[in-house]
Amino acid sequence: MTWISKKVEELISYDNTIAALCLRVANSPLFGRRTVETVSEAIVALGMKRVQSILLSCALTQVVPASHWAMDAVTYWRHCLGCALVCRKMATLIRSPDTEKLTWLGYCTTWAFW
Repeated sequence: MTWISKKVEELISYDNTIAALCLRVANSPLFGRRTVETVSEAIVALGMKRVQSILLSCALTQVVPASHWAMDAVTYWRHCLGCALVCRKMATLIRSPDTEKLTWLGYCTTWAFW
């Protein structure tokens, strides 16, 4: 693990919500891996780009306070993350060179049509 990964692990470990989300995503059927039990294992299983996407989605939830939402914000953002991960998987399956763009398309499409 590189020093950058160790620093990311340290920072994620400060926030239990983000750490739990990383573990939940790493253990999801989408990745079909063995059970991931630590933040370090989650970072390795997910890769830095996916971890970055998770961190960004968590940051976006802070843009508008949940008290101003007409729906449950956590459910909404989990759905967005799920759509983004499905788009990423589809982009990988079709061997798209723009995997990141298609992942963000999953976020944006959900955002626009929810």
